[in-house]
Amino acid sequence: MCRLANLGENAFERNINSINVAKAIIGSIGQGARIVFLCAEPYMGKTRLLSQVIMHYKQVGVPVKYCDMSADGAKDSLAQLKDLGRWSSRYDDSASSIRPKAVLACDNMTVEDEADAERLVQTIRRFTDANAAMIVTTLPENEPIVELLGEAVCFWSCDMKISPHMQPIQRDRAGYFDAYCKGIPLLVQSLAKVDEEARDAPATDPSYMEAYLRVVQTTVRDIMMHEEKQLRCAMILLGWGND
Repeated sequence: MCRLANLGENAFERNINSINVAKAIIGSIGQGARIVFLCAEPYMGKTRLLSQVIMHYKQVGVPVKYCDMSADGAKDSLAQLKDLGRWSSRYDDSASSIRPKAVLACDNMTVEDEADAERLVQTIRRFTDANAAMIVTTLPENEPIVELLGEAVCFWSCDMKISPHMQPIQRDRAGYFDAYCKGIPLLVQSLAKVDEEARDAPATDPSYMEAYLRVVQTTVRDIMMHEEKQLRCAMILLGWGND
């Protein structure tokens, strides 16, 4: 069983689900998977999970290279992938089939269309065929690249949700926790910061409301089709979230 470093001082920060998903990612790579996707909505903890996995591999001596692709389109993502390939090529391909020769961590990968997805897939497979492991965070609208990489292991928004029993709260508060957080890690962390006397009405607390607005603002994105934008807006207005 893999061991992870202490991931936070606060029990809410050290949520059990985050640790379990990080272990599942490492376990998948340990069993031979060489491409892992974290495909989820904003603020579900993708980058945090990526950081936990990077920390683990650094501790066990596997070379790791991190790349933030958040400011780039798919074409720039392809250029950055090629740079990562040149970096990984310096390491011996004869590494154990269980242990990757290197780990490439790509945060916020973007896919503009099917042609871009196919070019990215070709580049990714060159790395994984040479026993480099690749961990990619991306948004659900970039799912075409996941579908093209049938061998990939993927973790979705539902895998990253935090349920009430995973947090240090009383059992009779589980319904309250679920109503205000819906399992979204950012809201869970903000609720932990709400003063005790305000927890029955966190909408009056600035830290919770700031987190809530950040989640809502990123739920509807320009890249989405008009119909999906309409559906998500309706779900927000009805209080259903965007499960």
